[in-house]
Amino acid sequence: MGIGINQLSAGIAANVVSICSVAYYFIYLLTVGGTIYAYRKRLMPAHRAGDFSLGRWFVPVALAAFAYAAGVIVIALAPHEGHIAAVYLLGAEVVGALWYLLYLRSRIISKSAGIYRQEVVELEKLSASSPAIR
Repeated sequence: MGIGINQLSAGIAANVVSICSVAYYFIYLLTVGGTIYAYRKRLMPAHRAGDFSLGRWFVPVALAAFAYAAGVIVIALAPHEGHIAAVYLLGAEVVGALWYLLYLRSRIISKSAGIYRQEVVELEKLSASSPAIR
């Protein structure tokens, strides 16, 4: 059934699968890059007692993960067939950046969205005062 739909759609389904697989690695690359940035700027919070920590191995593991994700993206987008996925992914990133700049950023600043919105702050205060919620 999937092959038939792909044949009828002139390869659009294959493009969607390609875009999604590259997008997963792109999101992973951004996440790992953000943690490396936070670590280097000393913005990463200290781990709590009992939490898992890589300790001194964080930087080598994070750099290896960053290189792996970047390699997968390059391998997926380098062939001529991957160029369509690259264009679509770039378009999706532009739409996401515009959504952030035009809509989400102002909501985060006004604290009506994000981790500092009122509901989250209240829940954190409640969980800190009540050991049963932890």
